[in-house]
Amino acid sequence: EDGLAGFFNAQMSRGIAEVSNLIEVALEDPNILVMATVGDKVDEDEIRNSLGAETFTVIRIDNPTERERAAIWAKLAQDHPSLRAFSTQKLVDYSKNMSRYDIEVAVHEALEDAYRLGMQKGEYIPLSIVNIVERLADHQPLDSTEYKKLEDVATEDFKKELENIDDILK
Repeated sequence: EDGLAGFFNAQMSRGIAEVSNLIEVALEDPNILVMATVGDKVDEDEIRNSLGAETFTVIRIDNPTERERAAIWAKLAQDHPSLRAFSTQKLVDYSKNMSRYDIEVAVHEALEDAYRLGMQKGEYIPLSIVNIVERLADHQPLDSTEYKKLEDVATEDFKKELENIDDILK
């Protein structure tokens, strides 16, 4: 096993070196535009030093603003009419600190969950706020205010279901 692991590490190291060399060559050529993405915790000077790049432009791609999230939810509601039943403002609030991609993935996962459940039961199951809340929560840090709000919504919905338990048991 150690021999195989060593082989893979050597191959990865060689691949990383090749990519690094390719980037260095590209940076030296004024006719080539190099674009790279990094996490938001990386220092610009650290990038400059590690790449040896004299000049480069940092383009920050931040999470969407409240207005941008409202536009995202409006577009999603246009594409998926079942989302129109929910408060756009609440969805905007619940998706704070999420990337555009994470919002869209959460919605598609919630829609797929409702669809799968409907297929299992052999009947139409509408998208519920709990479907959305659970999927949005998957993309929020556990210690965030937004996660707490989502947890509260799911808990409240569960309590409402328990209030009707007598009707179900009859």
